[in-house]
Amino acid sequence: MNCLLQFKDKSHFKIYAHDLTLQVRKRITQILLLALGYIIVYIVSYTTKSTEGDPRSKYLVIVRAALIVLAIVVSVLLKRFVHRLKDHFGKLNFIFDLCLMVAQASFFPLLGNVAINDFDTLGVYVWAWSVSLHAVAVYFIFAHWWMKVLTSIIQMGYFLYFVIKRVEDSHHVTSLVLEAFNGVFLYLVVIYVQEQYQRKDILEKRKIYENYEALMKIFDDISQGITIIDSHCNQVYSNRTIHGMFGKKPGSWTVEDLLSEFQVKSIFPLVNCDKTPRISSVTEEKPLVMLLFSVMSAN
Repeated sequence: MNCLLQFKDKSHFKIYAHDLTLQVRKRITQILLLALGYIIVYIVSYTTKSTEGDPRSKYLVIVRAALIVLAIVVSVLLKRFVHRLKDHFGKLNFIFDLCLMVAQASFFPLLGNVAINDFDTLGVYVWAWSVSLHAVAVYFIFAHWWMKVLTSIIQMGYFLYFVIKRVEDSHHVTSLVLEAFNGVFLYLVVIYVQEQYQRKDILEKRKIYENYEALMKIFDDISQGITIIDSHCNQVYSNRTIHGMFGKKPGSWTVEDLLSEFQVKSIFPLVNCDKTPRISSVTEEKPLVMLLFSVMSAN
């Protein structure tokens, strides 16, 4: 991977994105819960008339609701037509992230549905902390890690513009800028490192899978029949030779059927196979056992 966490091999990116259906399903669940939270909060706010901010904020609420609905529609389309839209996943995910980016953006002090000026210092702190938690929660739903980075930088830059413009004391401005830089920098580092190791984990799993495929190919090409069972005699794998050796089709037989055709004297490592009386001296020391069968010539 390069510094932008792009895969050098295109096939690795395809492997990284192979679980698109699961990702979309998770995203739909998250955004539906987000929408439910929006609905509950705004219903309670307008019912109790606790919203006394800028009247223009009502339009902001409508825009946010429309964007969330659009994001839900995009996610549902991706889930329903996952195979048809596979080539357009990048563009649709970008639209999805863009909708969430605008929907969660805070436009204070230009717009706000809460009268911040009526709060004391602790009230402003609680409000700011709550808004920050809300923003970070939405960032988890983004499909692209770089959109999390871009959104946080733009939002903080927006706030700092008004801080520098409104605060006259240069020492206070410097303190706020340093605190903002420290928070954004820490967030960006955590997001970057988390994404980096997540992709490295995908590559490591891919290597294990490639080794597994190579081993299975070797097993399928040899003349001995091989079957792998777990500690409870459940079939894990069988090669093609064993199917032809005993005249059985893949998936149409169990280990008990196979072992019932001959007498088994011993198995190493020993496993607990209570399902068949033909295996004795059983313990449960290993999770998997490979049985090797070979047909001897009559001559």
